[in-house]
Amino acid sequence: VHYVQVMRDEHRVLKRELRKLETAVRRVLEQRAMQQLFEEHSRASLEHFRATGEAHSTAEVIAELRRRTQARREELVR
Repeated sequence: VHYVQVMRDEHRVLKRELRKLETAVRRVLEQRAMQQLFEEHSRASLEHFRATGEAHSTAEVIAELRRRTQARREELVR
């Protein structure tokens, strides 16, 4: 009976460790996907600039990000 309890405990520990590993792998994959998306957007933005010469100031970019963030907050409050 003691052996069975030890095996159950070990099984619980292994399941917990497996969940931690799965979470870590999921986070790494999500991070890589976000990095890839950022790089793709950056390249597209650079190509747009090269093609049109159109650029935006830092102040304009920050203002747009603040506007989007505020709009999202308001959307989530509803």
